[in-house]
Amino acid sequence: MSDVAPADPTTTAGLLEALARALPPATIDELWIFPARRIGPGQSTIVVASVFGDDADSDRRRVFTARFTVARDARGRPELRQEMTEDGAAPAGRVSRVVDGVLRRLTDEPAPPRHARLQGDADRWAELLRAVAAGEPV
Repeated sequence: MSDVAPADPTTTAGLLEALARALPPATIDELWIFPARRIGPGQSTIVVASVFGDDADSDRRRVFTARFTVARDARGRPELRQEMTEDGAAPAGRVSRVVDGVLRRLTDEPAPPRHARLQGDADRWAELLRAVAAGEPV
């Protein structure tokens, strides 16, 4: 049992914890975390993940886009909605081109995404969560 309280689901660290329930950190090679954008009364955050395939010796990565939307219910409590799509697969060295395609579709992004290379390493995942929670650059 962990003695660390779960992160607030309206924070980037909380969104990454939600992502980890869908994509285990041991499977994640790289992440691109886009800045939150206001949408109506809530906010939306997009995370693109490069994920190792089933074949450990393969250089191919599956690419997923997770969209997290946080809105408030009638009582003002945050409600988190998560959509995840698999965008395709590519050799590891070409995944950045897939991410560039995501960037082109999101032409109104105010800032570039934060990038983290995890290589499936639990310590790197923990460091990413710590840095994001502290507001530090990744």
